[in-house]
Amino acid sequence: MNKDSQNAATAVIGIVLIGLGLLFLVTQFLRISLWSLGWPFFVIIPGLMFFAGMIASGKGKNGGLAIPGSIITTTGLILLYQNVFHTWATWAYVWALIFPTAVGLGLIIEGLWDDHSHSVREGRQMMLIGLIIFVLAALFFEVIIGIQGRGFGSYFWPLALIVVGVYLLVRRTTLAPRSGIASPNGRTEPPRGEED
Repeated sequence: MNKDSQNAATAVIGIVLIGLGLLFLVTQFLRISLWSLGWPFFVIIPGLMFFAGMIASGKGKNGGLAIPGSIITTTGLILLYQNVFHTWATWAYVWALIFPTAVGLGLIIEGLWDDHSHSVREGRQMMLIGLIIFVLAALFFEVIIGIQGRGFGSYFWPLALIVVGVYLLVRRTTLAPRSGIASPNGRTEPPRGEED
């Protein structure tokens, strides 16, 4: 390992240690149980270590480490969010942020690090597909179904029934055949334009 790689590895390790120190310090001041809040860091930190290994090996080498690093780090960040906000039901759709989104992100980083333009293109496509799946699934589970008991899920189906009912009534009245017009003497006359 050359001197530049050693300096980069030392910088990465230094940043990780500073971040951990600040995290422990904040939890002490706020009297927060680190385990109950921060156990996802046991997933995040190993994921970041893949990136540290990639950086330590030097530009253009071991870019493939970005793919498992991205997957593991993303999983840890999702677990952290779910743990802090108690949103475990989001696993119904948040998996799309891991595959294919995080895999695509890893491919982009690998392509940029190793100068492989085809990896960047493939990664962008995977990320786009993953984000589309995530958004559509989130709308379905949060808005339509109301998986966490909030949002518009509880109102959607009643409103949908009302809209369909109104549509059927409006459609029925616009498609109903026009009957003859009653004349003042009580006899029904055919509509104008239909007289012989």
